[in-house]
Amino acid sequence: MKLTKLITAGIAAVMLTGTAFAANLPDGSKDNPLRVLMIPADTGTNDITADYAPVFNGITEHLVPARGGVADRLDLKEGNEVVFLETLRKVEGKPFCVISHFLPHDLFPYVMESYDGGSLHQFLEKHYATQVERSESLISAVIPESDDAALLNMPRNSPVLRVKSINVVVNTRKPVEYVVTRFRGDATQLSVQP
Repeated sequence: MKLTKLITAGIAAVMLTGTAFAANLPDGSKDNPLRVLMIPADTGTNDITADYAPVFNGITEHLVPARGGVADRLDLKEGNEVVFLETLRKVEGKPFCVISHFLPHDLFPYVMESYDGGSLHQFLEKHYATQVERSESLISAVIPESDDAALLNMPRNSPVLRVKSINVVVNTRKPVEYVVTRFRGDATQLSVQP
């Protein structure tokens, strides 16, 4: 009888501890976000840094009025100017993804004149003392627009993985970048991590 009580108490303790532990695990909420790592599929080694040496090519940059989803996601009034940057990322010389960045122009007025590739977030930290992190990403498979298919050198009827992300200032949580990335579906593996 004592053994049964002891085993029951042990199981209850493990279950309660597991429940408390699970309550702190990332669940995709604002308080416990998941981390998403996007890497080329089948890189051939376990060293992502060696395999994934991206090359950024600027495609276009100009000012546009914030409309609809862009205005909503950046918490801007309709018509406020945003910087629109579009870049093509290549891995091992092959197109990997097309990235559309939208940034409030009043916060980052010289991005178009000064940014020439590399990590946009490092650029913002260096030139604007603004540290940015992802707060949300929505991932879906879609048929690419014809210009994206051409840039990615892929058939128009093959899906891309589209990731829509909102990036915020680390210390204020203010949204300062809305990003829409289109990855080649046949060359991308998404790893969602805590």
